Amino acid sequence: MIKSSWAKMFTDYREAKMVIVELEYERRGHYEQPYVWDGIIERMNQLEREDIPESKKIHLLMTTVSRQLLLPPEMFPKSWLMQKIPELKDMISYYKKNPEEKR
Repeated sequence: MIKSSWAKMFTDYREAKMVIVELEYERRGHYEQPYVWDGIIERMNQLEREDIPESKKIHLLMTTVSRQLLLPPEMFPKSWLMQKIPELKDMISYYKKNPEEKR
């Protein structure tokens, strides 16, 4: 269930990566140490090069993020990360439509 749920939250792997980059921008150095995010980004780039289905890439990326941010799998349905994803997608959409805006 978790595997298919992660894949359903994103249109493709590219969108999942964009959400993770937004999350990194918001949290790096504030909530987690930079080395935590370095590991997540390294894994994200590694998955990019692998020849596996996008749904599996999304699952592996989100599992990595959950583990690195110490989010236990049993809290999946009410997970903070699950609730945060739509907000991050909205931010990405806003900046795409308003490229002159800076954070």
